[in-house]
Amino acid sequence: MSYGFLATNNNDEVLISSDTRNLHFLGKYSSPSLTNSSTAYGGFRELTYTITSTVVPVPFFNMPTADYYGIIGIKNTTGNTWEIKLIRSGVGSVYPSLYVFVDARGVVATDTYGLIVYMDDGTPAFDSRRNPLVVTGGTAVAHPSNPLTTGIATLADSNCNSGTSHSEFTPDNESAAYSVGTLSSTPIYHYSSLAQAEREASFSGYDEDCDGFNYFGFCIGFSRTDEWTSTYWAFYRGGIRKDGNNIRAGWIAVLGGCHWASWSDSGFIGIDTGGGSSGGGSFPYSNETVNLASTAVIVGDGTRYA
Repeated sequence: MSYGFLATNNNDEVLISSDTRNLHFLGKYSSPSLTNSSTAYGGFRELTYTITSTVVPVPFFNMPTADYYGIIGIKNTTGNTWEIKLIRSGVGSVYPSLYVFVDARGVVATDTYGLIVYMDDGTPAFDSRRNPLVVTGGTAVAHPSNPLTTGIATLADSNCNSGTSHSEFTPDNESAAYSVGTLSSTPIYHYSSLAQAEREASFSGYDEDCDGFNYFGFCIGFSRTDEWTSTYWAFYRGGIRKDGNNIRAGWIAVLGGCHWASWSDSGFIGIDTGGGSSGGGSFPYSNETVNLASTAVIVGDGTRYA
């Protein structure tokens, strides 16, 4: 820039600039709505926080438990009303607080004195009176490509009879520890759950009956052949968890299901007399992992924004 204001730190990183809108504290939200949940495969909770803001909000969250957390959506529903969706693993009812930041246009200053930096359109880029965001640390995390460390054991091959009560798709793989600097007593994190994965496993069965007698593999009489298969699957989203002064990247199972199919055929002395097929359940996604690029984690000090 030719004119304006610029403040940098010892690493020549920009702290304040008249060309960039800094974030300022809008409010703390601690009463989300539970909008989706499951107990299968370790369980998860989808929480929706409704806020009012004149500009786009940027959420941070604390992690009150050892579960995995991640932001999955920020949506303007109508006017100045926004919905911010966060997921967490597990089945507990302890939910995080959301610390929401916006640029200076969206916060009303209460102090009389301070430093204001304006952009060239006359709107504030930074205002020390409006509780600006202070970043204390951060990193970029990468999730393991497979949510599971072991193979999937045999499940019921007929009519998806294993359901979702089994634990074969419970995620247990995570990254190594990432350092994010020295944490305060109430660290807050900004992390978007971008990584996604799906795992599936199919199991099949076969039965052949002969109403008569079998002569060298040929049925003399009425014969019936039945085949069936069940394909179990689970869908995962990325999450982070606090591990002492570090964080780890792992997986949250947010959806699961099974699709089954069966086929039958009958005949009499080698003459086909007809058959049929049936199926049910929900189809899986493809067995793959996407969006494994490193994702930023930004850390702040929640005690500044009580």
